[in-house]
Amino acid sequence: MLRIKRKHNLRDIGGFFVEGDRMVGRDKIFRSGSLYNLSNTDALQLERSGVSCIIDLRSPVEVDEKPDTPIPGVKMFYIPFLSDSAIGITHQSGSDPVKIVKNLRKDKAALQTIIPDMEALYLKMVSDPETQKQIGVALNVVIDTVLEGKKILFHCTAGKDRTGVLAAIILNLLGVSRTDILKDYIRTNRSAYPGAVKKGLLIGAMTYSFNMGLSAYQIFMAQQRHLIKTMSIIRKKYGSIDNYATVALGIAPERIDLFRKKMLVHHRK
Repeated sequence: MLRIKRKHNLRDIGGFFVEGDRMVGRDKIFRSGSLYNLSNTDALQLERSGVSCIIDLRSPVEVDEKPDTPIPGVKMFYIPFLSDSAIGITHQSGSDPVKIVKNLRKDKAALQTIIPDMEALYLKMVSDPETQKQIGVALNVVIDTVLEGKKILFHCTAGKDRTGVLAAIILNLLGVSRTDILKDYIRTNRSAYPGAVKKGLLIGAMTYSFNMGLSAYQIFMAQQRHLIKTMSIIRKKYGSIDNYATVALGIAPERIDLFRKKMLVHHRK
């Protein structure tokens, strides 16, 4: 079991039941938000937990501004899903919505143009060839680590969008139901809620606009509809998440089968 004091959206993706008498094994794959500026105690706890590698999905600028705390004995993989700034997803200083709104608050037309279409950003993430390549690389690292019998953790900044998409793909491949995948996805809101409320109120006050404040709040909360639409588009184009992993991400079917055998464990009803 992985426990650290600074729980930045950290959780095990195991424990979900699948058809038959199996469940996704615990203490194998973890997801979280940024590991920047961890305390010495938390870094030591991560090292002692047995996590052998960490995947950082953030953009190069995010990593440069707030690099992960180095942890002895843990391999670090930097596999950015987005190379450019994307308001609502990436969190480098240049994409801070509060600063952007502050600079543009007198230009109402410009303010309207900065509200991101999160659904479009999600669809771009899973359909852009370069991002697909990166998702495939990250998924291969996860599979390799699990097949070696070791533990892995992957994260972005908030652990919401990029991390949420990778977690959803993994859980789909393992046969977890849509209901449970969405449950895992919106658990992020336990961590996101305080910050989303604060930013929503601040932006609403700066712009004298309830709608702008509400939009800001929604951007920083996990919205089920974004993930539902994204997974639906993948299935419509590829037939299944398995086919998407094989065709678009370059994961061999036999590796997916081995991954399932290693991750799924029997449970007593």
